[in-house]
Amino acid sequence: MKRSDFNYQLPPQLIAQHPLPERSASRLMVLDGPSGRLSHHRFSELLDFLQPDDLLVFNDTRVIPARLWGRKATGGQVELLIERLTGADTALAHIRASKSPTAGSFIHLSAEAKGEPGAYRLLVTGREGELFCVTAQDGHALTDIMQNIGHMPLPPYIERNDEIADKERYQTVYARREGAVAAPTAGLHFTEELLQQIDARGIRRATVTLHVGAGTFQPVRADDIENHLMHKEYIEVDEIACAAVRETRAWRSCDRDWHDGGALPGVGQCGDGRGESIVRRYRYLHLSRLPFSQRGRDADQFSPAGIHATDAGECLCGSRTCHGRVRAGDRRQLPIFQLR
Repeated sequence: MKRSDFNYQLPPQLIAQHPLPERSASRLMVLDGPSGRLSHHRFSELLDFLQPDDLLVFNDTRVIPARLWGRKATGGQVELLIERLTGADTALAHIRASKSPTAGSFIHLSAEAKGEPGAYRLLVTGREGELFCVTAQDGHALTDIMQNIGHMPLPPYIERNDEIADKERYQTVYARREGAVAAPTAGLHFTEELLQQIDARGIRRATVTLHVGAGTFQPVRADDIENHLMHKEYIEVDEIACAAVRETRAWRSCDRDWHDGGALPGVGQCGDGRGESIVRRYRYLHLSRLPFSQRGRDADQFSPAGIHATDAGECLCGSRTCHGRVRAGDRRQLPIFQLR
């Protein structure tokens, strides 16, 4: 599969730079599986395509104000994007500067780009691949620093500075667990009212956590897609979510066909991929063994811990050749939630 297979024209004027006043007023595209027919709707019409035996899988990650600005001791400008918090005062970060900072050097942070440094500073302690290891100094917690002077890391196709409203608008209404540097965008269209209507209709909800990393915007540079190096992200799937999936759909022994049951639409790529992972796991594991740890292969190796998303297929299927997709069944339409 070649990168050129995915070339298409996207006029810049069609990329919204601000969200609509009402979240659920966004457009919704629906794909009919058997016929391949596409139809266009409003997101507020979502319930027309769901039934009471369905299960929606949501990602409850919350975006952190991970973009920071500062200066090196030499006066050079620095832009940081916190990729992952590794402790109360430590993190892995992308750093953009005219010359990469060295281990042992300090970055003096400012509230704005090209602003004067303030009370906060970070120590660069080393590198892990393309990421820099940084430690907050003078007793400050990194979460406090980000809340005080951090900026929301809007995606690169949003060509404007972040605004105060983005701290809440660039979040899903069900965001709970801080750690993402990009929003699970399909979920941005849900409102509290729509969630209440979903519950009232008897449509069930499951929640997983996937902290979306900056690598989600990493361009594909390899001509052959198979050679693209995927980034790693933290994922957590608990027993409650696993049980919900198991109750909604059941595997026949030793094959990929479904018994009758509800559909499993994932909310965007994050929810869909994690729902797929949960379903795959039940071919090999019992519920009592969950959640699972990175790189575990058989049940005795699994322990309560997170797993890198790029390892999920190998851990769950025992092989990277297992590429089956979660299917919503042929009996009705499947909404596609991954709209921006």
